[in-house]
Amino acid sequence: MFKRVVCTTILAVFTGGFMMPFNLVSAADVSVTVTPTSMTLGATGVGMTLTFTPPVPLTTNTTIDVVYDDEAFEAVLTDSDITVTGTNIIGSAESNFMDGRFRSTLTVAGATAGVVTITIDNNPGFTNPSVAGNFAVGVIIDNGGLGITQDFGASLLYYGNANQVGVTGSVVSAVIPTCTLRVNIKPEKRIPRIGNWDTILTVEVATTSNITLRTFSFPTNTQGEGNYDLCGNGIYFPPGNYNFKIRGYSHLRKVFENILAFNTTSEFSITFLEEMLAGETSIVYDNYINMMDFVTQIQELYTADYKNDLNQDGLVNSLDFANTITNFYLNGE
Repeated sequence: MFKRVVCTTILAVFTGGFMMPFNLVSAADVSVTVTPTSMTLGATGVGMTLTFTPPVPLTTNTTIDVVYDDEAFEAVLTDSDITVTGTNIIGSAESNFMDGRFRSTLTVAGATAGVVTITIDNNPGFTNPSVAGNFAVGVIIDNGGLGITQDFGASLLYYGNANQVGVTGSVVSAVIPTCTLRVNIKPEKRIPRIGNWDTILTVEVATTSNITLRTFSFPTNTQGEGNYDLCGNGIYFPPGNYNFKIRGYSHLRKVFENILAFNTTSEFSITFLEEMLAGETSIVYDNYINMMDFVTQIQELYTADYKNDLNQDGLVNSLDFANTITNFYLNGE
């Protein structure tokens, strides 16, 4: 039923993203075999077993990240659903449960040798893919949990109604980008005018057809500069062009289209050539400045509320109202 193949790209493993920063010194290719308890399309309560042989003995605190296509294998997993066994492995603690991934941290008594098995039980288990296709399940081994050496491996499964086959194989280790987003973005009409440009950015990563993939937030400093390690925070997609939709804490959104990202470049940058327009302060962000925003500013009048103090002079007052009036009835992108 199973055939062994070699995949020459790591992208097949990470179709659903993944969650750990890399400080890669060396890596080895790990052959992984994945056996689901059912190959039936749409089956529910399906378990899964991963077996592989680490290239070196594992030590206590080794982490094993299991990643899988979350659109294909839907699951709500907990620590009790997962068991890790192998020579001298006396226990594991599971954490970092997210769509398409989880982490096992090992407790080891002596050197491990031979096969390691990760078993995901079938209660509640997974829901198998509803349509035929190729789906990847992989592991990332961080020996000792030190972030020094990561070893990679994956299995590619094919689900289909006829001539059903399963394909197992290994993935050749490759350079993994750190993909840090760096920004230089300045909000408008700040007092003082210079060196007072901090805000909290909300960023949407979208396809070029504007399908939102991930949303995240991070602060900028008083110079309007900020950075965010996407890969290190579990946001990883195949290299290509993406749209980045960016807004400040009290500002209209700006869309940057066709930004080349997630390639072998360690970082990519976005710079506003114009200042961000202020006044979007309502409870529900609608990317439109109107009376709803005035209401929130009136509620915070004569306070130092960060969101409604548009010019960041330390007080919500008529100067902030003037900013909002200037941009009244404007929409963001």
